[in-house]
Amino acid sequence: GKTFTALSYVRRLSVDTVIWVAPDEVVAALAEEIPRCAAVKVVVLDARGGADAVPEPQAVNIVRYDHAKVARMLPELKAWAARAALVLDEADKLFGETKRSSTMLELAHVSAYVLMMSATVLRSSSNVEPLVAWANLMSDFPTSRKNLFVFYSTLVNFQRESAVKQVFETSYIDLPITDAYRHAVLARRWLEA
Repeated sequence: GKTFTALSYVRRLSVDTVIWVAPDEVVAALAEEIPRCAAVKVVVLDARGGADAVPEPQAVNIVRYDHAKVARMLPELKAWAARAALVLDEADKLFGETKRSSTMLELAHVSAYVLMMSATVLRSSSNVEPLVAWANLMSDFPTSRKNLFVFYSTLVNFQRESAVKQVFETSYIDLPITDAYRHAVLARRWLEA
């Protein structure tokens, strides 16, 4: 569901490529699932050794979270960011105060579009400050611990144009009113009318 929804969204954007950052444990499944959802080239970028670490245009470039922060790969990702949709899969893993989180926040700041996906919105209710940093990146107003749920409501409060055309017209019909109906209405016996 999340993968298909994300692909449906990013394919409507005017970008040169997609950078899809995900935890190591889902990369293989993601590389198999994306082609089933969309006819798009999938490239798994790898920061180890001589592996491919350069994003390709018109492709979904999957990057492991821990590889994205590596000095060999991060400059390449940043070079593409302004022309890319950045998809952060399992984004709840980015709400800690880690090098991974700060790197992804830095990359999100320079990306043309950012899509964050997670089935777990908040891992800890005691430390929401990292989440507030992400919220401020996307929010139209300053977000803090005090208004975090206001920010959440803006994420799901959107309007969408519908293909359904609404037509409003007034129609008059000839409806004879009987004495029984008139007495029922006057006696406020609506259900009998």
